[in-house]
Amino acid sequence: MAFISESSKKIAYDMPQSIRLLNKWKNIRNNRWGIGLREIFGALGPGFLISVGYMDPGNWGTNLAAGAGFGYQLLWVILVSNVIAIFLQISSAKLGIATGKNLAQLIREQFPRPIVIFLGITTAIAIMATDVAEV
Repeated sequence: MAFISESSKKIAYDMPQSIRLLNKWKNIRNNRWGIGLREIFGALGPGFLISVGYMDPGNWGTNLAAGAGFGYQLLWVILVSNVIAIFLQISSAKLGIATGKNLAQLIREQFPRPIVIFLGITTAIAIMATDVAEV
């Protein structure tokens, strides 16, 4: 048996909390996909803005009233409307990425003037109806 003197013993210390957090941060930043937190939060930002637009106070009030009145009978409406909304958002994003223009600009370029005016008036009425529902 070997004799170990007191001076040669190594004392194991726990790493401070800050160093452990720093190591975790480095692991998150250098993940296998090469995506850092800045990129992740940058991608989540627009999603949070869209969710705020979806869940405004008027929408909350309408949803609560419908839930109190109908219970789970209208749950299918949420599923269908979310699928349609996802489809429209993806289609609009692809259209914008491919052409560099928004939907209104493309409608103005592709359709005759009477149809553009009709769609503009219809859109304005839909926006007003949405605002009236929130009052």
